[in-house]
Amino acid sequence: MAMHSMMEGACLNDVVFIHPVLHGLFTFLQMHFLFVNSQVLVERFGLAARFGFMHLAATNLALWVRLIVWESGNEWTYFVHLSQSSGVRGGVSNNIPTPLQLRGFPRSVVARHQRDLSFSSNATSYYSYRPISDSHISQVVALHECLNTNTLGQLWTSSMPFLYPFIVQFSLIAAAVTFVMGQNVGRGRIFMKQKKLANSHSKGCSMPSAGEHSLRSTWSVDCGGASKGLFLGILCLVAGIVVIIIFLVVKEDEEFPTDTIFWLTTGAVAAMLGLCCVMTSVGLVQIRRLSTSGQEPTPLDTLLSDVSTVGVQLYAVFGIVVGASGLGIRDITDTGIPHRHAMLLAVSALQLVQVTGQSVLIAEALRRATLTRHQMLAKPARQVITFLLCSNAVLWAYDTFVTQSWLSQELQLRFFGVLAWGIISRIGLPLLIFYRFHSCVLLLEIWKRSYRTPILDPGN
Repeated sequence: MAMHSMMEGACLNDVVFIHPVLHGLFTFLQMHFLFVNSQVLVERFGLAARFGFMHLAATNLALWVRLIVWESGNEWTYFVHLSQSSGVRGGVSNNIPTPLQLRGFPRSVVARHQRDLSFSSNATSYYSYRPISDSHISQVVALHECLNTNTLGQLWTSSMPFLYPFIVQFSLIAAAVTFVMGQNVGRGRIFMKQKKLANSHSKGCSMPSAGEHSLRSTWSVDCGGASKGLFLGILCLVAGIVVIIIFLVVKEDEEFPTDTIFWLTTGAVAAMLGLCCVMTSVGLVQIRRLSTSGQEPTPLDTLLSDVSTVGVQLYAVFGIVVGASGLGIRDITDTGIPHRHAMLLAVSALQLVQVTGQSVLIAEALRRATLTRHQMLAKPARQVITFLLCSNAVLWAYDTFVTQSWLSQELQLRFFGVLAWGIISRIGLPLLIFYRFHSCVLLLEIWKRSYRTPILDPGN
């Protein structure tokens, strides 16, 4: 809205401009509604209430789908425009940077597809692949040039790759919360009936002893059994932050070798994922020493964890496909391409294994607790939980600032193309970032709840 108010001319009509206004209003009102009523069980107007909650969930998912279509379609249209105009007019003639430049697209991707334009022998005509009409391309180019005539417009375009995952994560959380609330419509009456029935059966059956009345139970949480995992996790956190800072500094430097950036970023994430795989394997063995608590994860956490895990696995599988397919390619212009594909294959495989193992570990740890004295003293797997908490935090930052950059997705862009990979990445990457964030929340909950120690105080 601020960008629209600073424009010299009207780029959008009032009907199109009203969309961000309504989107912002919808987001604010929905956030207020969820914060105030997320724990409320709706008992009346069952069918209408359930329809309203499902409509809210579908609306949030529709906003995600619209964003995928809009962003991917605009980038692909402008990419086709650059590929067709590069051999005829020498590219864009004005000084306004293209959206591909503002969003950090690697230069090799655009240069590779300029070969789609071929000239005839007499140089009087040319033949090119035109999947989009010229009028559609002209509309997209004119809209971009109008929106990016000022600094605020260019800042908005360049920041969209970083803002997009947070929009998707908010839509995902809101859709999951409203879906669970819709499933719980009318559950309050059923719960009250079951509670009354249980109270009627328990009357006269047993009486609490005097010792139970005289003891009051409280819980304490300390940092025992977490020092080694915390130290190793902080070490990974510092190393990851250093790599992120280096990437953000050198990615705009055209003279800095892109191969060096690739090996630095992928080497760092491969080391962290490999260490996480080892620690997760140790945790899966040690967590079985804890007792079963009888508690189950909440339906909301289960839904969010399942959806985000599927998204991460989808993203990793496509990375494995790109890496495995590129191992047999020999590019005479770049002798390091096969090695980069092998590294991409290794990182994607590590990510698939690590996420699957960590999801199993989290699901198991949420159902266990320390009950015996030996468990309270030994605290099995707490070192692993502490390390995974720190490592998921740094991987969340890494995926937000490094993996999210188009420069880190050059091999995938060259294999799938701008349109296909634009859609795939806009589905998988936000779920990958959200998975790291949600894992931190669940691991912190495990760290506090599964290892708390009861303290019995004499009652009055």
